[in-house]
Amino acid sequence: MGAGRSGRVAARDYLRLARLQTSGVSAVAPVVGYLAAWHAAGRPLDEAVRDLPAVPLLLAFGFAAHVFGFVHNEIADREADAKAAYRRPKPLPAGKVTLRRAWALAVGSLAVGLVLAAWLTLRSDASAFALALASAGFAALYNTKGKDIVGGDALLSASIALFVLAGGGAATGFQGAASPPAVALAALCALIIFFNNAFEGGFKDHASDLAAGKRTLVLSIRERGSRYDSPDGLLVFAQMPVHAAMLAVALLLILGAMAAPEAMWNPVRALLALSLVVMMVRFYNRGIAVQDRAQSLAFFARHEGAALLLLLLPFLGLVGPGVFAALFFGPMVLFVGINKSLHGTLAAPDV
Repeated sequence: MGAGRSGRVAARDYLRLARLQTSGVSAVAPVVGYLAAWHAAGRPLDEAVRDLPAVPLLLAFGFAAHVFGFVHNEIADREADAKAAYRRPKPLPAGKVTLRRAWALAVGSLAVGLVLAAWLTLRSDASAFALALASAGFAALYNTKGKDIVGGDALLSASIALFVLAGGGAATGFQGAASPPAVALAALCALIIFFNNAFEGGFKDHASDLAAGKRTLVLSIRERGSRYDSPDGLLVFAQMPVHAAMLAVALLLILGAMAAPEAMWNPVRALLALSLVVMMVRFYNRGIAVQDRAQSLAFFARHEGAALLLLLLPFLGLVGPGVFAALFFGPMVLFVGINKSLHGTLAAPDV
């Protein structure tokens, strides 16, 4: 009985290490690129989403890439995380998972992801594999150097953009990866990840990053703001251009590259995009204003949920309601379920 319980505890530590609560979003990202490429090629998306084995392979590829990216990030950040006394100790600094085993998990996940990407290239050309390899390289570069450079989060954004384009390459090769819908969706995803990582993650971790001597965008902005007795005041203004860029790219997709065949959908989707971005601005501003850390994380989680919906909004009217619901609610249900199982909360955990 004791051995069984010990095994379950050890498994939970590895699941925490990989931050599986957001793995559903990562799994969906290459599928989004895949669908965008098929839309550019004129294929009905409800037909494309049922494509076997491509869609299951893309989901597995996205999951493997997620595990590699986050476990490698935990390895790179283990010294800074050890200084974060304000939250539950992470598996590596706490000694729950050894560094050797963490490396084994990261390298194994990378290998699985690249094998899956190579398998996907059998359908077209080698672009999916090449883009997947480049994406992994940018992710590793971010994990090791991203917090030593102000704005280094752009490295992670480049990784995510290439990740989405790899899905486009799995559909129709380089032509699909370079198609306007796939490129625009990759740009939107990159902007969302940049904001989530630089502004939300940077704010959440600013104390441990400062203690570890990191140079992040939030630390730089807060340093400038402190000269005017408002460390977080400049964040309110600094986040506006990023949200404005998200809205611009979303509208470009909705009204251009991924315009719905039924014209009535386009103004509805445009209005929804505007409403979502306004909500996202409000969620972030509330998140940095509240004093309670749990409330701050809850506002950031709402922002991320709205951001996922914004990313998927160009598909509204192009896929059936069941497919759209699966793309959105699948990652959300996984987020809530894993949070409850691993962290005892339905909301965003302090990780």
